[in-house]
Amino acid sequence: EFDRMRDLRPAADSLLDELAPRVAAASDQVTGTKETYALLPTRAAAAVEGNVELAENLLRAATRQLEKRQDAAPVRLRAIEDALLTATNLMDAVAAAEAHQSDGETLESVARRVEETERFVASRRGAVGVRARTFRSEARRHLIAAQSSEGDPAVVASSLSRAAEFADLGLKAAREDVAAWVRGREANDDPFSRKFDALVLAGILVDETDSGGLKNLLGGPSHGGGSGTPYRGIELEGTLRTPGCYGGTTTRGRWGGF
Repeated sequence: EFDRMRDLRPAADSLLDELAPRVAAASDQVTGTKETYALLPTRAAAAVEGNVELAENLLRAATRQLEKRQDAAPVRLRAIEDALLTATNLMDAVAAAEAHQSDGETLESVARRVEETERFVASRRGAVGVRARTFRSEARRHLIAAQSSEGDPAVVASSLSRAAEFADLGLKAAREDVAAWVRGREANDDPFSRKFDALVLAGILVDETDSGGLKNLLGGPSHGGGSGTPYRGIELEGTLRTPGCYGGTTTRGRWGGF
């Protein structure tokens, strides 16, 4: 990781230049996404509750990191990329909820419910614990069973019902974890650390050192809010980075105290 980040340093400025208009464009989409969310029916809105606020806060955090680009540019680049990607995924989920509002338990509709739970967990992986992730995994397992049942109606119906049930349980548990995490953060009256709440909640896990650089808050993987169990894997393959990849104290020491 250190070698990869070292190689990135010469290109960091140009990459940050490329990211700046993308962050601005995503920020411009927030208002429209708010309007879309406001028109969603109750069930669809519940699946993407908090998405707009988190996306907006992530984009604000990305903008702040762009403004401080002269320090620890490669590390800020990684944080900005993750914040932008997660914010975009959050807003895309709101748009998808508008496009698909069916309440029936068809294979397609249940698959969407499972994906909604997966996205909610993935985009808030800094707070969500093992219980919610277990429900999410069970929902995916039963959905796969339904998809591979070779047309047996009884198996399909049973598997779809279980997939939908676990998806709903996973979403409920994840929302409870996030609510508990938010209450804990609100009890922290340190305005400096609160500026990074969106990055921590999304599992990006960066903070500023006394010297103005960035560091991993935990020096390693993210810890889910409900369980205290380290989260060590990517949530949605190909869409979100594994958290805690910024290097521990050894890497920061080699880089001159980031």
